[in-house]
Amino acid sequence: NPFNPFVFNILRSNMDFQIITEEYSCAAYVVEYVNKTNRGVSNLQRKIIEIMNEHPEFDIVDITRKMSVDILNSVEMSSQEAAWYLLKEPMSKSSVVVIYINTVWPIERQRIRKTQKELSELDENSTDIWKEDWFDKYQRRPDELCDITLAQFVSKYYKNKNGVYAERVVPKVIRYRNYDIAQDYNEYRREMVTLHIPFRNEDAEILAEMKFINIYDENEALILERRKEFESNLDVEKTIEICRQLCREDGNLDDDETEIQDVANRFPEPNPFQQLYCNPNADVNIDLHLATLNKLGVIAKKKENIMELDQFCQLMKSANEKQKEFLLHVIDHILSLTSSPLQVFFTGPAGCGKTFTIKLVMEIYNRYSDNDGYCNAYITCASTGKAAVAIDGSTVHTALKISLSKLLPLSTETANQYRTLFRYVKVLIIDEVSMIGAELLAQIDARLKQITGNFETNFGGLDMIFIGDLRQLPPDRATPIYKQPKQRMAGPVLWRGLKFYQLTEVMRQSNSIFSTLLTKIGNGMILTDDELAIIESRFFTKEQADQLCPHGIRIFLTNNSVNEYNNTILQRADNKIASIATDLFFGCQSTEQEAFLKQKFHKMSVIDTGGLPYEIVFVPYKSYIITTNIDVSDGLANGAVGKLVHIEQNEQNEVTRVWLTFENSQKVGKKLRQKASAYVAVHNIDKHAVPIERRTYTIAMNNNKTINAKRNHFPLVSGCAMTIHKSQGGTFDEVVYEYERTHSLSLLYVALSRVTSINGLYIVPKNNDNRFYHGRKNDTSIISLQDEFRRLSLNTLSTIGRTILDFMNDRKKLSMVTFNCQSLRKHVSDLSDPAIDSSNILFLSETWLNDDENIDIPNFDCIAKFKRKNVRSAGVAIYQKSNDTSNIVTSNMDILLRHIREVDIGQSSIGDICAAHCFLDDGTNIIMVNVYISPNNTVNNIIKFIYRRLMIYGRVGSEELGENYHTLPLILAGDFNINFASGNGQLLINFLRDKLELQMNNDRNEPTTRHGTTIDAVFSRFLSNFNSKIYVSYFSYHKPIVSVLQSTTVITDAPNNENNEKQAKKQAKTAVQRIREYRER
Repeated sequence: NPFNPFVFNILRSNMDFQIITEEYSCAAYVVEYVNKTNRGVSNLQRKIIEIMNEHPEFDIVDITRKMSVDILNSVEMSSQEAAWYLLKEPMSKSSVVVIYINTVWPIERQRIRKTQKELSELDENSTDIWKEDWFDKYQRRPDELCDITLAQFVSKYYKNKNGVYAERVVPKVIRYRNYDIAQDYNEYRREMVTLHIPFRNEDAEILAEMKFINIYDENEALILERRKEFESNLDVEKTIEICRQLCREDGNLDDDETEIQDVANRFPEPNPFQQLYCNPNADVNIDLHLATLNKLGVIAKKKENIMELDQFCQLMKSANEKQKEFLLHVIDHILSLTSSPLQVFFTGPAGCGKTFTIKLVMEIYNRYSDNDGYCNAYITCASTGKAAVAIDGSTVHTALKISLSKLLPLSTETANQYRTLFRYVKVLIIDEVSMIGAELLAQIDARLKQITGNFETNFGGLDMIFIGDLRQLPPDRATPIYKQPKQRMAGPVLWRGLKFYQLTEVMRQSNSIFSTLLTKIGNGMILTDDELAIIESRFFTKEQADQLCPHGIRIFLTNNSVNEYNNTILQRADNKIASIATDLFFGCQSTEQEAFLKQKFHKMSVIDTGGLPYEIVFVPYKSYIITTNIDVSDGLANGAVGKLVHIEQNEQNEVTRVWLTFENSQKVGKKLRQKASAYVAVHNIDKHAVPIERRTYTIAMNNNKTINAKRNHFPLVSGCAMTIHKSQGGTFDEVVYEYERTHSLSLLYVALSRVTSINGLYIVPKNNDNRFYHGRKNDTSIISLQDEFRRLSLNTLSTIGRTILDFMNDRKKLSMVTFNCQSLRKHVSDLSDPAIDSSNILFLSETWLNDDENIDIPNFDCIAKFKRKNVRSAGVAIYQKSNDTSNIVTSNMDILLRHIREVDIGQSSIGDICAAHCFLDDGTNIIMVNVYISPNNTVNNIIKFIYRRLMIYGRVGSEELGENYHTLPLILAGDFNINFASGNGQLLINFLRDKLELQMNNDRNEPTTRHGTTIDAVFSRFLSNFNSKIYVSYFSYHKPIVSVLQSTTVITDAPNNENNEKQAKKQAKTAVQRIREYRER
């Protein structure tokens, strides 16, 4: 532009602009300026065509090189500029260097890859391929710079030739993202803390659990003071005033206890669903039942096929210790009506039985939840369709109507339908959690809060079981579920609010070594030489793999490799049939435009065309992958792999329908098979084959959607090979994996864990390099994942089983279990339980055993038993732990019982009773009485029955006999068949207290049965530190009561040494004789 002295004098700088004096020139300038880029691109295209015509032998590299030379030759350059260019001197200099600090979230920061020279100098096992940025350098600064902030470090320090950090003579000027305090207050605080507070680990010390909020509030004055060092024009007082207005600070709030609530009150997240709630707990119209099934049929599945009790018990018995511990805890949680929601992350290595356990969890929720049988008590869903099929569910987005873009509130009608369904739903089970991002987790939480109306508790107060393996690939373009989601405060609270439960035992022993290997690889641990040898023993050349595993699924990293292999295999077949998609275009203005769009449409990826490829080559008995969710509820989900068994063609030889078999599951396509059963029989098609029809998908070809293309084809692609990402969630008998040393640990872990057995794994290394490069040193790329597993290990689920064992193992003197087993003969094998095995005494009621019938319980001896004749549901027994100490579950659970002898056996129409005399090692003498009262007896009859048999242990009866039996410690336990939480129960409690000085050990308000009554109890007297807790059972209507005597301090005088043992036995026999005489009188 022409030089203007006036403008130059005013600006004193470059004046690259034009002065426009009238409207027409302004319009012409704008039009020319807008089209400047297009004109440049057109000139570039013309230049490329000109070079191609002039030099047809040139490839794209040669063309680009010639254009670059031409451009350089056409640039006008002064002699001084040319000299500076050749001397590698900077074209401009400033008195102060300006440096930018990228203070956005870590997941948004760009990284620069090292040069090829630097990469070639790395160790062969190194994964350190990125250049260091300012954050890396700062976090690795020497200890003498420990108190230096990031801003000070970047501005004032540099590393000299000796590799030592030194202070600059002239500090650099720093620039950063500079979030607006009024619009992004949280981001502003995070940025200020990052710049002006020293740290060593940004994620752990600043970002985790939004720690920067507390740090900023505690150091606000210090931060503002340090900002003055870099921002001379900072108005500190004005900034403080803005902060106070935004935060609405109240000086009377407690700093520690109210901080979290304070933050929530300052910045409440808008709730788009609250306006829909007037009375969320109101009953909806019964007519919505049918609407729920019809409109929410994908997830609203009617409760059917509840297992028979024998089958359920058999499966529970087959569970290992960790599986059973979790299952029992679920039962206890359901029956404990006052407990908080069970929200847990459930995981374990390959082959540990996660699927088996979750299937039983579904059964338990249906069996133990109190609903009318209308719908299942659970909803199963997964992050992908393939994973949803495995658990007979749907995708998360389908189940909760979550769109891929923005979460919109449900309509009033749909919300009411969901609320009708969720009256019966107690738990949401989500599989393949590794593919769920933190943002989607927040959407799940918001949707469930809308449905339940509970906005105060995570996930609306529902039970949540998240299943998966965090070692697998995370979701694309989303934050991993265990990390802090960007610009949200609820994310870490949701994930970190989950308890952690991990299965550890591999059920398939043949795969235990391979499973351990996979776990170590996924954890980034170093493998031993033997473990490396096992992996490298599965290395094969491509030719060997083709010969040994011709039908195995091939797994590659890239789509190009997959397509290349699939095309090679299919084109080699003699009986191939090609199917071309039918494409129609609407809205085109000319044939040229249609031809152009057709070419563009044919080059689109399968993802962009709705899962419908342009061409499919069908070869019988080859594998094909479904590319869209045809019907997830029927198992026909995106990613399902089937084998082609039949092809149908019309008169024009066009493929009209294909039939696939899915060998891994007979549930896949069950609905379609039933509909096509008659057709299959007539045409002699495999009865397990599923028909796949052509589908239509419409896609807009321009931004305003005036031109559309419609494709009709099969949603299938060849499944001979697939990418690692596509294989996630699948399981195959044979896998051929193309291995490269550059693969990340998550890619490697997913690829290796797709095969069911190491014998079906064939690793084909690229370039025939038979060395396994992973697992030879600790991998730093998964430090965040390792930190998460460490955090999870400190937040494990405290199960009822572990609580009871800790209670029993607390250096007890005597432990006993009181339990109505409802037929010992039938359930003796169900008594195998750590709590049962750890006890010294078993008080069993409703044994259903005749007096001449003996049932052996492993490691226990029957001491006393009785059952009335002609009464089926009756009987009591006392079992003592055998003296075989090798069968003790825990090392500190010593056998402290010296011996037990039968004292009295009695019968009545009211109930059964048996007793035993117990002598401990220290000489303590305890009377133990086990009782069972038949149902429907009055409290007066129960009192009479108990008192007639135990009156000599009361003060009145003992004094009448002239003995001191009322001073002996006594334990009375069993099934009294009277609800102690009721008034009649209180009468019995009062009687036992007044007449026998017995106190109830278990809480009378804590239920001991499935339906909330307290009819089982343990009473004791004169024993200090004798406590009881309620346990859980999966086969009985009753809950066991575990009692522990932690010391033998007896409140009254009693025999306390071995010399009195014979005298105590004699007294016992005398007591029995006098009782009989008393009864005869």
